Amino acid sequence: MQSKLLIGSLSLAAALFGCAPVTPVPPGSTALANAVVDRKIDQVDQLLSSGASPNSADERGTPAIVLASATDQFQLAVKLAENQANLWATDKMGYTAAIYANTSHISDDSDEGAWRLKFINLLKNSGYPWPPPWPKDVLELQKNGKWPRSQVPR
Repeated sequence: MQSKLLIGSLSLAAALFGCAPVTPVPPGSTALANAVVDRKIDQVDQLLSSGASPNSADERGTPAIVLASATDQFQLAVKLAENQANLWATDKMGYTAAIYANTSHISDDSDEGAWRLKFINLLKNSGYPWPPPWPKDVLELQKNGKWPRSQVPR
């Protein structure tokens, strides 16, 4: 009860002073995953500079790079990849950042579309199979010990 009052008080104070509201990090999530979900690129930069793992995940275990790609934030996906995020990371259902990049409806002519193309090139240049396997195939590869492809250098 006290924590709900504190969060409510912080939100009210933020509104009164014209500040952005504070989004609490859900239990089990990381500040980096939360910043990705909240689309806060400056905060992602700050956290990575401070030593946050680019492989951080949310409360469901979904890696930040998958969250970025799933929400069409390919500039963040590139940033995470350039900071050594695991390109082969999956969520519990076998979805990867690559499958989201491949199936995105973002226009290639947009700014984010240009970042999407850069991310796809980064994946391909890293030895990622293209087109990427579907989630059910990734789960099968994981089950058989063939995902991630350990023989492909990152």
